[in-house]
Formats: sequence, structure tokens, C-alpha cells
Amino acid sequence: MANRRVLVLALMATALIGLIYYTQARVRTDRLSAPPQKIKIRLGESVKDFIRVNGAPSNYGGQPIDFDRIQDEYLPPLWFQDKWIQLVYEDPKYGFELPAGKTLTIRQTLGTIEHFQFTPFADAMPFEETDARVRQIIDMLLDIGWRPRGKLHLPKDENDEETRKARNIYAQLKNDDGNELEITVLNLAAFPYVSTSVLEKDAQMGRTRIARYMIEVGLYRKSDLTRDTYRDLLYPRRLFVNGDRKKPLSLRVWVDDPDWTPKRAGMIKRGTDWSMPQKGE
Repeated sequence: MANRRVLVLALMATALIGLIYYTQARVRTDRLSAPPQKIKIRLGESVKDFIRVNGAPSNYGGQPIDFDRIQDEYLPPLWFQDKWIQLVYEDPKYGFELPAGKTLTIRQTLGTIEHFQFTPFADAMPFEETDARVRQIIDMLLDIGWRPRGKLHLPKDENDEETRKARNIYAQLKNDDGNELEITVLNLAAFPYVSTSVLEKDAQMGRTRIARYMIEVGLYRKSDLTRDTYRDLLYPRRLFVNGDRKKPLSLRVWVDDPDWTPKRAGMIKRGTDWSMPQKGE
């Protein structure tokens, strides 16, 4: 599970860097002419409720997501890109707002939001400014009750060994609900495919220092270790609808009714697997 999460984060971060540069110039005009759009999100929230409140997200290419065509075995991230976003994390005890930014990626499993990543602020910044803003965000989170999972990684300066890496995790936090939060600084110049763009952009804007850092905040829902997503949800629902647990359903089925369970549907658990009841059961 841990290795799968690392892989997912790496893929999302790679895509995120591309999106940041794809949308940067277009968002600049939006943010000057209009206030940011408030996006409200909760861990464990259904995709259906999220869309009802915030509108429809897109896929990586910026096109509307067609839940009817996506199969349930493929769980794509949901994107809000090319927008000026004010992210509001809704939680009665640990909720907060982050400074406006432009890229939000949401990971869902069978119609339920499991984790998301957001890049506050619109542009890459010099190290000193990035570092100061990250520390402000960390202080804000600690003040409302988030706790460090371990030692905070606060670099001494831009020449710190961790700072020179592509991803420097400043803080890994947790709360009493078991949810986790991670704050990472992305060193864009350490990503080979964007480093030239960073240098050219600074030269064109007449900057004397390279603005090459961005902040990423990720929240992760506590894992439910009491059930197996495939064995306890996906396979039984396929069997219930299609009569075949190997035949995929459209993701629309889960988005429209994410609270479905085999028990409520009248299925019976035999050993570790769910099955349809026999006559008389």
C-alpha cells in the first residue's frame, strides 16, 4: 500500500508540474480581473456532492470527465486547472483555507474522495519567499491542532541538500482523525524538462534571481483497513449488476451512488467473498 501511494504521488507530481507551466500565463489574466473561485472539499466526500457544490472537474487534458465511459477499474484523478482557486478544506475541527492558487488534483476511489493536492500561489518564487510562506502555512496548521508525524524538515538556506532536490518535504502532519497532511516544496529547476523554461521566463521578466520554487499541499484520508476495496465493494457490485465480478461497470454507477454496499443490497458473505443469495436465504 505504501509503495502504491508513493507511485501515485510521483505520477501526480509529474503531471502537476506540466499543468503549472501550461496554465501559468492564462491564469495570470484571470487572477487580475476576478476574485478566485472558492472550491470546498472534504476527505471522504462523495464525488457527486463535490461536483454539486463546486462544478465539474476535468481530466488531465482539460476536457470534461465522462464518467459513463470510464470503467471502474480505472480510477483517474480529477483536475481543476487553468483556474484561480481559493481552496477551503472543510472539517469542523481541522479545517482551513489556503492562499489562492491554480491547480487542484483530486484522487477518488469508487466515487469517494480519498486525497487531494493543491498548489497555492500562482507563480514560482525565489527560495526566501517560498520558505517564509511555507513556514506560515505550517504555523497556521499547528495552531488549529495538526501535529507533526516526525521532525519538521526546515532547511537552513537555499544551499541545503534537501532544497536542491526536486521535492523537499517540509512537514508531514496528522490529526486525531487519522488523516494526514504533507507540505512539499517543488524545485522546478531540478525537473530537467522545465528547467530551461524557468530560466528563460526569469530572463524575459528581467528577474535578477531565479524564481523556481512552488508549494504543494496534500491531504490524505485515513486508510480503512477493515475492508478490501475490490473484494468488499468493486467485485460484489459488478456481480450484483452484471452477474459477473470480472465485467467492469462504468464509474458513473459509483459516482451516482457511492454509498452502495453488498450487505444493503441483500448479498451474503461466504468466507471472504460476497455472493448473491440462493433461494430461501
